[in-house]
Amino acid sequence: MMEALFFLAIGVLALYYGADFLIKGAGKIALKFGLSPLFIGLTIVALGTSLPELFVSLIAAYNGKASLSLGNVVGSNIANIGLVLGLGAIIAKKGLKVKDQLFRFEMPLLLFYSILFSIFCMYGKLNIFHGFIMILFLLFFLIMSYKNSPKELLNSEEMKEIKKNTGNTIILVAQIIIGGFALDYGADFTVKGAVIIAKAFNLSDAVIGASIVAVGTSLPELFTTIIALMKGQDDIGIGNALGSNIFNIFGVMGVVSIVTPVVVEKSLLYLQIPAMLLITAVLMPLMYTGTDKEGNRQPKISRIEGLLLFIFYIVFMIILYMKTF
Repeated sequence: MMEALFFLAIGVLALYYGADFLIKGAGKIALKFGLSPLFIGLTIVALGTSLPELFVSLIAAYNGKASLSLGNVVGSNIANIGLVLGLGAIIAKKGLKVKDQLFRFEMPLLLFYSILFSIFCMYGKLNIFHGFIMILFLLFFLIMSYKNSPKELLNSEEMKEIKKNTGNTIILVAQIIIGGFALDYGADFTVKGAVIIAKAFNLSDAVIGASIVAVGTSLPELFTTIIALMKGQDDIGIGNALGSNIFNIFGVMGVVSIVTPVVVEKSLLYLQIPAMLLITAVLMPLMYTGTDKEGNRQPKISRIEGLLLFIFYIVFMIILYMKTF
């Protein structure tokens, strides 16, 4: 057991610092091209924080533990909303302000993608056909997010100041490469630790993936969102969590499904996937209820609503383990 805890601790640390290196490098390079903070949060940062899920899932699939990869992705999506956005809204003094673009496009798209992904899972196996469809839908998301990104932000004084201090491009590329290697080794250690614990406590791969590994690989999203909120960058924080969820189900599982067929365990269909759909569906009406100082509608997640999301996540984890033991 000590060996497993050692692997998990080293793995999570490597995942976090690897993602941190990659996010900073990729974010600064993106800023050099004048991309908006919202687009960066939805794509560059979201992709960076989804890389742990990708590495963990690919390594798990390679080791014949494809159900672990699926449980990891579904659990990470639940954690990104319940844990990351929930805690983020609780920490933020006035809740999380949501841009209209996120509420009108990315959020409905995430819900639609989650429903479509769930339908694919109902067939009992994700194959190469499902994988290619998911990758095509992911490309659609990237293209539309860029087209819908608020171009007026590109000429702001803040963006100009940031671009002046982004650093040398070669150093930033090296930073990204180092971050990628750290993510690779971190993912390997995390999977090893999770498999050892699964055998010791007789837990299924899906349960381990949806809980321990999912939380471990969601730490980059959690820290990135909290740090972004502390700096007043709500766009990056919320965009990171929502964009990461899209990358997880259609990017990560799209790639894994192309590499190898993924058998869907029944426990995922009965608990984890419905929980992911429910918390994703609930998020939209929670955002809609927000108002600004003048009483006008302003999509946001209040502290109370953040607490509800966090409680949902805690209840989900309790039920997950109660069904196991």
